Amino acid sequence: MKNRTVKSFGRVLATASAIAMIASVTPSIGVHAASSSDLASQLSEDNASVYDTLVAADVASKAGTTDTDTDNLVATSAYTLSNWSGAKLSKRAGSVYGPSGKETYYNLNMSLCVSYMRALGYSEEEYPYWVREDGVKMFGNYVMVAANLTTRPKGSLVATSLGTGIVVDTGVFAWTNPTQLDVATTW
Repeated sequence: MKNRTVKSFGRVLATASAIAMIASVTPSIGVHAASSSDLASQLSEDNASVYDTLVAADVASKAGTTDTDTDNLVATSAYTLSNWSGAKLSKRAGSVYGPSGKETYYNLNMSLCVSYMRALGYSEEEYPYWVREDGVKMFGNYVMVAANLTTRPKGSLVATSLGTGIVVDTGVFAWTNPTQLDVATTW
């Protein structure tokens, strides 16, 4: 029980620190909110807008690709669990350092991510969305991950502690840790 309380307190402290940091930088990024709920709403709207802009730019950049480029985007290797011998990401662990750096997990509806990937040319036949027995969300043979889209654009394959991942999403974490991966799970 004491361990769970310490973990919960740590998460509350981390969340409070993140909110304080965001509040301190919001004037410099043009976000003006009267309360913390207004700030959260404004950041969600701004993040969605930035995300949609990045996705639109990504789709536009792929529109001029050649067949050879498309072949590189659509990988067909078989799904296998990672041969990573270090710590594996789990709900209990919460965060680990895997083969590509820090890994965390998130549980959100992935329909928007799947739609964006379909728009990039990833077919449902070759890349079905499914959930693995251990609760990891999959896109074809790959673990779905969020990453910094500047360093790892959508469709990039990356090693994770849970198997080879494919970048389908991004998040606020990418601003402060451009190598971090957030693994999509049902946890």
